Amino acid sequence: FRIFGKSVVSPCRGEVIASTSDLPGQAPGTMDEKTPEGNAVEILCSGTDGKKYLFRYAHLKEDSVTVRVGDIVSKGSDFAAVGNSGNTAWPHLHIDLIDQASGEAIRSLSTATSCAAVI
Repeated sequence: FRIFGKSVVSPCRGEVIASTSDLPGQAPGTMDEKTPEGNAVEILCSGTDGKKYLFRYAHLKEDSVTVRVGDIVSKGSDFAAVGNSGNTAWPHLHIDLIDQASGEAIRSLSTATSCAAVI
């Protein structure tokens, strides 16, 4: 799994509003249905349209998250590594883009090949 352990970077300057890093990774082919997102980070960013957007990154590697709630991240800064935690059968990065005001998911993306494809 080429993506396992690759750096995950912030798409924007924003505030970390959720951060989990202590859940164990799963062996490929096994899943943890109790914690579907596994280790995850949520970053709240301001859009060019004046709206607030939430980026949620899931299935991060155990103990790889370097940010905590309240931290401000810069665009392009590393904050975690791709893992296989949560309800997932293989290492990949899951990203949700959510409109904060409505809670509506604007886009959901999973990638098992390259983090650069989603930045």
